[in-house]
Amino acid sequence: MPLAMGGAELARETRGVEYILKAYASGVPLFPRSLLEDLDRQLALNGDCVYINNIDNIPQEHYIKVPSVCGNSRPASDPHGSLTNLRPASPGEELHFELNAITISYTKHIKPPKFALSEVTSAFGQARQAWQKSDACRSLKQHLATATFSVSINKIVCFGLGSLTGTDKPHPSRSNTQHAAVETMAEVLKERSGRSIHCYAQEPEYNAVDKEFLETIKITPVDDPKGFLEVDANTLVISVNPNVPVKQIIADIQWPAAMLWNTVEPEEAETREWEKMESGAWLSCIARSHHRYPVPKDEARIIDQATNTLGDLHKPQVPPSIPVEL
Repeated sequence: MPLAMGGAELARETRGVEYILKAYASGVPLFPRSLLEDLDRQLALNGDCVYINNIDNIPQEHYIKVPSVCGNSRPASDPHGSLTNLRPASPGEELHFELNAITISYTKHIKPPKFALSEVTSAFGQARQAWQKSDACRSLKQHLATATFSVSINKIVCFGLGSLTGTDKPHPSRSNTQHAAVETMAEVLKERSGRSIHCYAQEPEYNAVDKEFLETIKITPVDDPKGFLEVDANTLVISVNPNVPVKQIIADIQWPAAMLWNTVEPEEAETREWEKMESGAWLSCIARSHHRYPVPKDEARIIDQATNTLGDLHKPQVPPSIPVEL
């Protein structure tokens, strides 16, 4: 059961949700390229604050000077569902509704690398060999070699591949496998086109050793939002289970040549509900299961993108409300 909301607060939140739904349905994007380009320009100035336009195109001030208790500041993106679904608030927390899809968040201190470059290189080499011998690798290579693309692909842009050094062992399987898979895809696409494939990766958890290693396997690390700005019509986008709304941002700023992501399951396959949980003197609400939100039936910007994915090359049937994993 969600926590009770006062009548005035509920009315205000409901009006905000309706406003964003109406604006979005009329074609107003949450993540226009111009917005990300302007944010990238301001971040490069290394000032104390940036100004980010909200959905009404009104600049909102956001401080990027990092408090001493935090490690870094970076852009944070709210998905369509987060902006258009009423959420419970913790007791004592002031209810508010903002029209910003992009804000600035503060993060924890980035932990120093636990392993030397030589250790990471050795561990990745072992993981690469295991990947190249796997059925998944053979299947992916065959799929890429025979897939039909409407345009040529000359670039790969990845989101959320994970740090290669951020765990207690220098060979996190998920991260190593995904980076090795990027290598494989670049090689297959190069064979198809006869041209080199430029690879970029945006991952906030990359540290100095990660970045140094990535250069050795010809993957260029980039900071948010530069990864999104690298996407063009000839790009293969790779994003498996990210914690930011990559699909929505990509659908707004630029349709790529193709996109590879994790499987999107039918709504019946999971449930989502709010639960109250006690933790000391604080009462909070959490959402069970995955973060899934319904997309309006006229939201072609995301639904039609499925026709460009490697995993779903057929046109999907669009019900009145289709769930999309964000």
